[in-house]
Formats: sequence, structure tokens, C-alpha cells
Amino acid sequence: VRGLKKMLPLARNRLFAPKTRLRTFSFNSSRLHNPILFSSYQKRNFTQSTLLSLFRKNQTQQQQQPPQQQQPQHRNPQQQPPRKQQRQEDFFVVSEGTEKPQEQQNENIKELNEKNFNQFLGQATVPVILECYINSHPQTKQMDSKLEKLVNNSGGVLKLGKIDISSNPQIAQHLEVTEVPTLFVIYQGEIINKLVGVVQDTQLLQFVETCLKIGGYQNAQITASQAEAFLDEGNIPEAAKLYNQMLTNPNLKHEATALAGLARCALAEKKLDVAKSLIETIRKKYPRDLNSKDVIKAISMIDLASADSSSESQDALIKKIEQNPNDLEARYNLGVKYASTGKVEEAISQMLEIIKKDKHWKDEAARNFLVKIFDSLGPDNEIAKRGRRRLSNAWFS
Repeated sequence: VRGLKKMLPLARNRLFAPKTRLRTFSFNSSRLHNPILFSSYQKRNFTQSTLLSLFRKNQTQQQQQPPQQQQPQHRNPQQQPPRKQQRQEDFFVVSEGTEKPQEQQNENIKELNEKNFNQFLGQATVPVILECYINSHPQTKQMDSKLEKLVNNSGGVLKLGKIDISSNPQIAQHLEVTEVPTLFVIYQGEIINKLVGVVQDTQLLQFVETCLKIGGYQNAQITASQAEAFLDEGNIPEAAKLYNQMLTNPNLKHEATALAGLARCALAEKKLDVAKSLIETIRKKYPRDLNSKDVIKAISMIDLASADSSSESQDALIKKIEQNPNDLEARYNLGVKYASTGKVEEAISQMLEIIKKDKHWKDEAARNFLVKIFDSLGPDNEIAKRGRRRLSNAWFS
């Protein structure tokens, strides 16, 4: 009885708690290939078969006894819920007393309803931005025009499907639309991302840029791997050609990866200033991509190339170490020279010797330099993997 008395207030609070608005989920550009998981309230496996038949569920029962649909809430509390009405744009645009037929819609932008919803999503081979709106909502029209311009400039990498939820309540119910406008990104039968409400231009641009990367991600990765293979072979012109294609071709749009590759091409041609300026461009224009592996690799390679500030030659440093094995300064400078000339394994060995003698020397300078070497090699490099294991053994021994 005492336990039940303690549980009653909790049950009462849960029962009469006000319903909260659905969360808006952000998207991580470094994990584009993985669909975003929604909360338990929203989580639903939108496979292609279920998505294309969302509004068919209970269709017979709804025709016999149509349920009362609740209108979505608006951000503006003074605005009344809109009535169902036919869009004027579907017929004619009236201007100055003359009637002009509307121009045919772009094939990448289409007005959807319950009849063509299945066909449009089923035939799309690129990401589709599904815009759920209500025609009488004034702020929706402002964002709608901006979204159409961005989709038209995507070069066919994106499609836009617009659906008036006041005229298509079944689809709105199954997609759990609670506010307008609501944008969904649907790719290969799954909902990848979602944006709720009227947002600023920068947020809308970031949302569309994320969709662009989803659409061209596979081709961009293949092109980047081919360019890196040319770069490893020493064929700098072919590598630079492919990286330039990633900058100009809308189907391969991946600016940060392309600029990082061009920086590596400049570094291979001993043009350190050009490489640094390209990395600075990434920092200014694409700060969200600074943590991608391609950018980290290019930055680390440039740091290694610019770290050699010693005026002594390699032979002179080797003689110093032979005379005094505890000369950590000479050993560090020798490791830096090895790294700047491409002798990565020799550089790793010298830094590990410093760690064995004094791992805290100069604020752990040897360990920090090793991290730059590993980043420049990439996470899948065998030399980097062996070096990390050796570093762990030396550090904790």
C-alpha cells in the first residue's frame, strides 16, 4: 500500500503531462552514409515498401468513417488554422488583369498528392526533400522559394516534392507532421534527416548542403580514392585533375576533400605556401569539415613539412647522437628531418626513443609529433597502426 501511494503522484504527472513538440535533429557530415536514428517516439523503420504505402493503411475504413484530423500547430498563435483550399498556382497566375498559364514545373520539383506520392518517391534515384506545408501559411512561401532555388542549382543531385498537408491529411498523419513547414530527406526508402519550422537562411543552406553530400557522396568517394591513388604513384597532374572535378562538378561536390587533395598536390610539388593557403580556405569556408579524415591528413602533412627549422644536416645530427645518445634535442631534430623527407618509419623510431628516455620532454613534444605523423598517414595505414601500438607500449611501460 505504501508503494502504491508513492507511485500515484508519478503516474498522475505522466498522465496529465503536456505533450511536447517533436525534436529537430541535426546531421553529422562525417557520417553521411548512416541514416539518423530518431527518438523512441519517432523511431520507425521506413523501408521503401512501407514508405510507399503509408497512406494506404486503413484506407477502406477511413472512406467509410473518416476520422477527425487535428490541424498542425503553428508557431504564430494569432494565426487561425487554415482551411482546405485549392492552390492558385495549379491553374493560372493572375497579374494585372491578364491570365497567364503557369510554366511547366521543373522535373526535379513536383507538387505531390496521394495519387502521385508513391510514383515520385519510387522512381527517385537521388535524395528527395519532402516539404510539408500549408498554402495559407505566409512564412512557408518565403522559405519555399529559397528552397526551390537551391534545388534548381543542385544540377539534378536533389529532387523536391511539395505536399499540402491540409489537402492530404493521411500522409501528414503517417509522417507525424506537427508543424509547418517540415522538411524530410528521403533516400533509398528511408528518412535520413528532418528539419522542423521556419529557419534562417544559413540553416537552410546547411540542410541542403548535407543533402547534396548524400546525393554525390558515393561518386565523390570513388573519385577521391582514384585521385589519392594517382597521388601515391607520383602522378600529380592526374590527381589534381580529379580533385578539380570534385570542385566544379555538382554530382561530385565535396569541396573540403577536394581542397585538401589539392593542398597535398601542392605539397608534393614543394609549394608549401600554396598548400597552406588552401588549408586556410577550408578553415574559413568549410569549418565543419575540419575533422574529416582527408582534411586532417592534409593538415598534418603540411605541419610535418613546415616543422623542420634546424639548420643542421642529417649527417651532423646522426654524429651528435652517436657521441651523446641522451641528446634529445638532436634526436628530435633528426626525427623531424626524417618526417619532412618522407622517411616516416625512421622518424617514428627516433620519437619513440625520446619517449623511452623522457616521455614528458618539452611538454610531450615527441608524442605530439607522433600523433601528427599518424594523422598524416591515415587511420588505415599499416605503419600508423604499428606505430600506435609501439607508442602505447612505450608510454605505459
